[in-house]
Amino acid sequence: MTNTHIATTAAPADERRFDRGAWLTLGAVALFTICALLVFAFSAVQPTDGCLIQQGTSDTQTLLGCVGDWPTPLRSGDEIIAVTGRSMRLDVEAIFPPPPPAGWVAGASVPYTLRREGAVITLAVPLQRLSWGGVGRLLVADPVNLLVNTLVLLVAGTAFALRPNGRATQLLLLSQGLSAIGQLLSVSMLLISQVAWSFWPTPALTGFAALFSLFGGWLSAPMLLLLLLSFPRRVWPLTRWPRLTTALIFGVGAAASLLVVLTANFVPFLVSLGLYAVLTLVVFVAAAIGTAVRGRDPVVRAQTIWLSLGFAVNSLQVFLWLVALAYAPFGVWLQTNAALNAAQSLVTRSALPVCLGIAITRYRLFDIEIIIRRTLVYTLLTLTLGATYFASVVGLQALFVGLTGQESTLAVVVSTLAIAALFGPLRRWVQAIIDRRFFRRKYDARRVLEAFAVRAQNEADLDVLSADLLSVVQETLEPEGVKLWLVRPQSYRQQPDT
Repeated sequence: MTNTHIATTAAPADERRFDRGAWLTLGAVALFTICALLVFAFSAVQPTDGCLIQQGTSDTQTLLGCVGDWPTPLRSGDEIIAVTGRSMRLDVEAIFPPPPPAGWVAGASVPYTLRREGAVITLAVPLQRLSWGGVGRLLVADPVNLLVNTLVLLVAGTAFALRPNGRATQLLLLSQGLSAIGQLLSVSMLLISQVAWSFWPTPALTGFAALFSLFGGWLSAPMLLLLLLSFPRRVWPLTRWPRLTTALIFGVGAAASLLVVLTANFVPFLVSLGLYAVLTLVVFVAAAIGTAVRGRDPVVRAQTIWLSLGFAVNSLQVFLWLVALAYAPFGVWLQTNAALNAAQSLVTRSALPVCLGIAITRYRLFDIEIIIRRTLVYTLLTLTLGATYFASVVGLQALFVGLTGQESTLAVVVSTLAIAALFGPLRRWVQAIIDRRFFRRKYDARRVLEAFAVRAQNEADLDVLSADLLSVVQETLEPEGVKLWLVRPQSYRQQPDT
């Protein structure tokens, strides 16, 4: 029998009950949600042209469609140059937008200067308030944003429901859940072309709306950083100065956001977000290296692997953005391919919160190595088979053209049959390479077990076989201790000793 330490997936009893921290977390989420709904509702009832735009910093804004219930002369693809003579260029450094133009009231018509099919024209565009149907169409106008944030909110809410008293689940709900709630409402409003103008009646309300819109800088980003410092295990400096570290983490973001509101300059907010991004990356890398070098707890190591997977997939979005920035045709192709762009946005944006939720709740943690292993195997297999198929089709077609002077469908048939025949052997070959390179320990354990099975078939000495079995178990499973208990058969025990 073996004496091994086995980590369980059940949550401790004290983490499954509601305490003061859990109720305070729910209260903060409820308060934030109410404020977000108020901001959204007040903005949604303001006069608008009812059209959606593609946000940018250019001198024009491109119309994507309309959600209003009233007829409008605007069309999808129109490029708005100016409204009542005011340019549509957005100032990324300004947090407070300019006031609405004169005559911007429901029922009025305002002159729009726009470019349509290469010609610059001026149209009188009616303004109205959105109906409930228009507000509903506005909320689902960006399905990727709706799906991603709904998924993130479900993950954070489920993890909190499973362990309401866990510090990590509380921070997950506050960092990712509040971010999802805010983006579900605020991103939809950014699609309305004239929401860039301020409709708030007093400077105090304008400052409140601006400060609330900066929640990512003073709440969400610090919460994520604090979560990484606390999970899967507390690290320095949180272990040495817990209160001071927490105060500094939130103080920097709050001060930067307040400075933005007081100076009406967006630069401090961008600087604070950049600082949080760098600190988050540094904390994650340092914690991952420390766990890999000194970590012995299998649960902590598995949780770190899940976090690494989430960060790796999440960073793909930055990588694609850098590639698109360096190679403009790739960026244009990615933007025009709506399905691919939506898929990569969905996967990359939801990867980190989903992996965090899985790691915190410890659900089937050790399957992560199986997932990574199979992902590597089938990704490399797909690329290899695709390259082989492409090369064989091109090569055979060139051969047929050289022999007969024309292409033949036989090349495609032969290539398909060859790929089908190669799939099994190639999969085993790729899996062996992946195991040797990245999962050497499991690969060696399997080799040891296979060798033991061969030796056991040819070994008759029970003492030698017992010693060999103990050695194999110790080498493959690495338990704290191992003992072998041999039970004699009943018929043998009844025979007298000779």
